Amino acid sequence: MAEDVGKASSVAVEKGKQSTQRKGGNAEASAAAAKRKLRTVAVPDASHSLSALAQSAAFYDVQRALSSAADSSSGPAVLPGISQSARKVAKRDIAKDLTSLAHKSVTALDPTLKQVFCTQCGTALIPGLTSKTRIRPSGPHQRVVLETCTGCEHRRKAAAAPVDAKNGSGLAAARRLRKERARARLRTVNGKDKQNTDGDPGKQRQAPP
Repeated sequence: MAEDVGKASSVAVEKGKQSTQRKGGNAEASAAAAKRKLRTVAVPDASHSLSALAQSAAFYDVQRALSSAADSSSGPAVLPGISQSARKVAKRDIAKDLTSLAHKSVTALDPTLKQVFCTQCGTALIPGLTSKTRIRPSGPHQRVVLETCTGCEHRRKAAAAPVDAKNGSGLAAARRLRKERARARLRTVNGKDKQNTDGDPGKQRQAPP
């Protein structure tokens, strides 16, 4: 009788182990499936279309900038069969299609893609061709990137990338030096105020009676 009870308990334990292993395997399989699902694009057709539209808009902007540079330098024209106005209209239509497709397909555009295009006229901001990039000093951010669109002269300010000692630019060291100088000036001012207070008996704090 005792042997039968022991066998039954061992069988129950083995079944419990097998069920636990099956559950663990199912959990791992579901986690792997979730990872694969996250890696895939939510709306692949819309994403491909958005990428193609963005590339087409940048292409037309580059062609327009190169053709204007060729006209100013009296060099050979780029794509002489297409006028500047036609390129501008085509590019504006492509930019509208890009935004409308993103809204209709409920696709969130990447922040880097949003920063590429001008918010005023939709021109693809390519440094040296369709935009002018300048770096200006700023108090809270130390440096600010000022980007000017050559099409509509719209300016956009953005804080420079975070700076540390890894990129070797020296901005982090300059920030620490400024803080140390500010602390030294504050200590100097506090020391002078304390000396003046100690030297003047009228400013000394009277002890309570």
